[in-house]
Amino acid sequence: SVPRHLSGCVSRLMFHLLSRTAGASTAAPSLARRALSTAPPPPPSSRDWTARLQRWQNTVAAAERTGDPSALTDVGFAHHAGTVPAPDGAAGATLPPDVAAAVRLYSAAAAKGYAPASSLLADVHYYGAPPAHPVDHARAAPHLRDVLQHTSEGEPDDAYARVRAYPKLGAI
Repeated sequence: SVPRHLSGCVSRLMFHLLSRTAGASTAAPSLARRALSTAPPPPPSSRDWTARLQRWQNTVAAAERTGDPSALTDVGFAHHAGTVPAPDGAAGATLPPDVAAAVRLYSAAAAKGYAPASSLLADVHYYGAPPAHPVDHARAAPHLRDVLQHTSEGEPDDAYARVRAYPKLGAI
């Protein structure tokens, strides 16, 4: 299950954590190409679990090797949502959410001008992720402005992120 403070993020930001493979283009991907699956992990006996582990390893390798902001954000979101495969290799087992790791990875990607990472950072501070990250609108505002700065009004794929940023900035 997805933590309550992430439910809007999960249903709206359209990220698919493990759809990327290592060596993918480093061009900034559009938001429309991302679709987050909120389905639970496959059953332990499923061949899909092995494929998921391989995609996870490829995504982590791309994030570490290239510093690709999309891969950093994907790995961060997996930590945030608690979908990181458990290191013991138990099929279907995942680690609990780790918001601190997610924030660290989102920050690295946002520093490269990657708007989806800025949007996720804004959500952590706007909605809060207790206990380590209480609601802090003052910390959310710069990330929301980054979303607007690193997206374009004329780009249809950016519309969703922009539409989500404006009301939050208005409420702050």
